[in-house]
Amino acid sequence: MSKKIFIGPFEIAGYYSNLTKGFREIGLDVDFITYNEHPFDYGGETSNPVLIRLAKYFNHFKENSNLPFVISLIVSLPAIPLKAIWVIWAIVNYDVFIFGFGRSLLRKNLDLPILKWLGKTVIV
Repeated sequence: MSKKIFIGPFEIAGYYSNLTKGFREIGLDVDFITYNEHPFDYGGETSNPVLIRLAKYFNHFKENSNLPFVISLIVSLPAIPLKAIWVIWAIVNYDVFIFGFGRSLLRKNLDLPILKWLGKTVIV
């Protein structure tokens, strides 16, 4: 049984999209998923889960809105539970996690002790 690999949730200079491409070429089961659109649009994401798409939609109001700060913050609140549900799903379904730029699935890397406790392989 091959291990399922997660790469993400951020892109740096096209590195992770190319890493994903290389892993796929040698037959590994890998998903590259990002939380935000990259300003240089490197692309290469292999998966765009529904929960992450919805979280991006709600976060869009906070980041690119002419709404007052408090209202944009309230409108973006549904992104938090959507992302949390997806993080739980990812922790259960992936065996190897490759993170970059000092960022993992949760803010302040709160998921790293959980991943270690569950015996997941983490590469940072």
